[in-house]
Amino acid sequence: MKTANKTTYTLFRLTETHKAIYEALRRNETFAAFLLPGEPLSRLRFIADIEGFHPKSDLTFSINTWNTESSDRIIIRDTISAKDYLKLVNTKPVSEADPDIKPYTQSTNELLYKGQVLSVVTDLKEKFPSKTVLSRIVCGKLESKDTANTWLHVAYNYFKEFRNTLRFIYYTPQTGGWIGASPEILLCADKTTGNAETVALAGTKDSITRGWDEKNINEHELVVSFIAQMLTSMNIKFEAEEVSDVQFGHIKHKCKHFAMNLGEQAPYDVIDRISPTPALSGYPRPEALEHIGRFEIHDRRCYGGYVAIEDNRSLKAYVNLRCANFYKETYCIYTGSGLTEDSKADKEWRETDEKIAVLSACIKSYDYMLNQQSCNNQL
Repeated sequence: MKTANKTTYTLFRLTETHKAIYEALRRNETFAAFLLPGEPLSRLRFIADIEGFHPKSDLTFSINTWNTESSDRIIIRDTISAKDYLKLVNTKPVSEADPDIKPYTQSTNELLYKGQVLSVVTDLKEKFPSKTVLSRIVCGKLESKDTANTWLHVAYNYFKEFRNTLRFIYYTPQTGGWIGASPEILLCADKTTGNAETVALAGTKDSITRGWDEKNINEHELVVSFIAQMLTSMNIKFEAEEVSDVQFGHIKHKCKHFAMNLGEQAPYDVIDRISPTPALSGYPRPEALEHIGRFEIHDRRCYGGYVAIEDNRSLKAYVNLRCANFYKETYCIYTGSGLTEDSKADKEWRETDEKIAVLSACIKSYDYMLNQQSCNNQL
């Protein structure tokens, strides 16, 4: 299996935005920083929601956890600039409060996961066509002492790898810290015109293998059918593009774009109807969710939910995947694969490894670098 090259992970000169992220992580302060797909690293935006401060713009960053309604969203308001935040923190003590949840510390056992795959596949063979997305977690612990510095640099280098994704890092007391790079649009909408798009993203193969096998084609078609059914049920007319391939590191996914006009439908009503999509849950969704509840022994938390960047003009919501939950020295990477009646346990395990390869290598590489050399001149 091809993995990321450690030499690509480097130190960098810090801007006010980077320093603000560092301080927010060090102080357990509610914040988010993000880059939209295609944006260079220099466009990284920082927003912090400071109690007692009024919003300075209409920009918000919202977080929705796995399988919850939009009314449960955690909303981070844009109350202060990075420059002013750095001035403010000089007058504030470092918080000792822990988040409500902390990362898991025990990785999913390989034999357990493969046994779960076999059990799910046995069920799916009786209900074809059907699909269940089974997730696993990979946990670890940093060796470096300045963990806020480590996560800042992990984010920078991880974001650098995936320019065509929504890249984010955030912390709230309710969720703890999360970092991710998502290629999957849940819904992007222009509020002024009602024009919107979503995607069906599913199926996985490496960049070397030619063509798609029947298992991955069927897996993707289930997601396409679900989204088409949901939009039709809401009387939303749509146009679907031809299927294309989306590159993520050294793996590819099948992707179909849906373009539409929402008409009278509110964007979050559409999101609630299609989330979680079969790309993260399965199909039919009720049966897939029952499988997930029966076999997964960890809570997905923010994995499989979504993050949304919103202002008065637009809403951009992306599925929270290719992500890790972290707090200080502990972290937990989430990954999963779509199971159908044709799934093989060994292959599904390898697929989940491939999906986290870059993030895992990035964490380990920078943690190693920080322990090998002085970074005092970085902060």
